[in-house]
Amino acid sequence: MRVVQRWAGLLGCTQDRNPIVDCAPALPQVFFVGGFTGHGMPFGMRFGQLLATAAQDGFLPSVLTPFRLDRPQLRR
Repeated sequence: MRVVQRWAGLLGCTQDRNPIVDCAPALPQVFFVGGFTGHGMPFGMRFGQLLATAAQDGFLPSVLTPFRLDRPQLRR
């Protein structure tokens, strides 16, 4: 079989291989997400739905707490 296309690049992952979703520290009404690599891709659509709710309500739903930037798994 002949290779017709290939891709290579850096893959940025969080330490626990899960995405991050949180409020910007100085801007509590600004939400950010990242780290959708490794096992994170299946979370994408649901996080989008939850962030749409957060944008309307002005705060992150508690179901997203395990994915916050200050979670213990990201501290060393």
